[in-house]
Amino acid sequence: MWLRAKTRQTRQLNNKKKMTDKDYKFWTKFRGNTSTRITYEELKRIAQMHSEYYKHTFFIPCSCNKKKIQRFIDDLNKVYESRENA
Repeated sequence: MWLRAKTRQTRQLNNKKKMTDKDYKFWTKFRGNTSTRITYEELKRIAQMHSEYYKHTFFIPCSCNKKKIQRFIDDLNKVYESRENA
């Protein structure tokens, strides 16, 4: 349990980079979408953005792993909102 908490803390600490204009436009459009499904292209872009902003090796999570995909989205929402509030 301690290891899991430490991982989350590290993931938050690595979030120092601001979202680029291109990513910001994509994320604004993505958040405005009311569909409950995401396309493979969107998933690939989310994974790419997450690896860039949270400094880890690029990988596309399995579409069966909804929790990991949602975590990626939640993490990117934090980056997006930090740029909005800046």
